[in-house]
Amino acid sequence: MTSLARSYPRQRGILGGSAETIVNLTAILTIIGIVMGGAYLLVGKSAATAEWQALDTLVTSTKTLYNGELYTTLANSDLITNKLTGNLRVNAANGTITNNFGAAIVAASATCNGVAGACFTITSNSVPTADCISILKQIPVTGYLSVQVGTAAAITAAAGGFPVSVANAEASCNGAGNSNTIVLTAQ
Repeated sequence: MTSLARSYPRQRGILGGSAETIVNLTAILTIIGIVMGGAYLLVGKSAATAEWQALDTLVTSTKTLYNGELYTTLANSDLITNKLTGNLRVNAANGTITNNFGAAIVAASATCNGVAGACFTITSNSVPTADCISILKQIPVTGYLSVQVGTAAAITAAAGGFPVSVANAEASCNGAGNSNTIVLTAQ
């Protein structure tokens, strides 16, 4: 008597069910993870975030360096000599600091409330418009007196300008040729 039951090959599931297939899939996913992680490290942060962090570090480091003294003698050479420039490019021979967009950053003493040297400025030149907007949006509520972009009106802490609104950032960052000069003032 013959059996009416028919023999079908056993289904193994979506991965085929073999240990070898699972090991191969794990290896492929591991390689993809390593490649993606390496790409993130190479590309890293956006240019605007890197620039903001560099500017904020310069401001914080300058405050620490002068520690309550007047900033009357502040110059780029102070930041370079005291190694306060972080990852920014520096030419110590001519006292220049270069931002992430290939243009100059300048530290200088400023007059606040009628007192020469009571505050200081950090100026970053040739900042693209989209990056300028992003940088302004990252300025914290405290720690800065004002920010001015080009000839636009200064945005001040005293007037409640921080954090900077999207509308104010867009109105300020409208430099011709996609090039903006950001001047941060701190005390």
